[in-house]
Amino acid sequence: MAFLPALQRVVTQQSLFDTGASLAGLAHVKAHTPAPQSVFLGIGITSLEQLSCALPLDVLGMLFSAEHVRWAAGARDIVLLLADAHALENGHAPRLVAACASAYEHALLRVLIRLRWSHVRVLRASDLHALDDHVRLHDAIKRVAPPHEHPYITRELADIEYFSRHCGGVVKVGWALRGNVRHSTRDERRFDDRFQRWVGGHVGFVYCKPGRVLDDRRRRAAPYLVSDPARRVCLTHDENVHEKLQRATEQMSSCTVLGVRRHLKAIARSYKQLIGPLHGPIEDQIQSLIYHLVRHEEPA
Repeated sequence: MAFLPALQRVVTQQSLFDTGASLAGLAHVKAHTPAPQSVFLGIGITSLEQLSCALPLDVLGMLFSAEHVRWAAGARDIVLLLADAHALENGHAPRLVAACASAYEHALLRVLIRLRWSHVRVLRASDLHALDDHVRLHDAIKRVAPPHEHPYITRELADIEYFSRHCGGVVKVGWALRGNVRHSTRDERRFDDRFQRWVGGHVGFVYCKPGRVLDDRRRRAAPYLVSDPARRVCLTHDENVHEKLQRATEQMSSCTVLGVRRHLKAIARSYKQLIGPLHGPIEDQIQSLIYHLVRHEEPA
């Protein structure tokens, strides 16, 4: 099958990917494995401590990575799962989880409409987890998992296997915090390593780079979570990219700001490859991208 070499090429050539982690996440897939029909990615809305405050621009790094993977693998569609049920497992109030999930869903659907990507399906985990097939899969995974394993993790594994069975095989797009560290406890490899050990080696995993934060204390974070909107470039209609980067230049180290700018350039580069042109310095490019994807109405 030609899809594995194609995936290996794309994770090597596209700057949004963590190449080392992605090649390691594909190494176990056998050459005779049928080509996946879908690309799967999960969008979290919570950390252990708090629900996300906004949708960061960095989520486009995952979405654009998924589209690069879809083209390379010849897959039919992208399945995007909003992890609202998982957030409940972290002990957050149902009312707050529902509000956060609705805000994320609304924002993502608007972005997809502006991108004209009808091949992306957005689902909520709370709907998926009510299905009998998923319940049975989750029960089976809990039987092979250690008794102390967090239900957030077992649900995630059941999600991967559900879509692998019902979509005709998947490649999962996640994110990695560090290059070749295989057993990270802070990124999505903690799910994927368990999946290989407890479920099987039939799913390939590729990883985009983490989100970048305008904060010297913690420069990297999950690409779909925001704890402080003042320190992330966000997908909101009132975002001012120039002002936010300028303020960070005055308050944070040059290394931190440079890391954010490099990541913004990688996102803009993929946008230009997949969608259309952007012009000017990176602040102008990202401001135009945000306007295109989240504006409320067409200009007069």
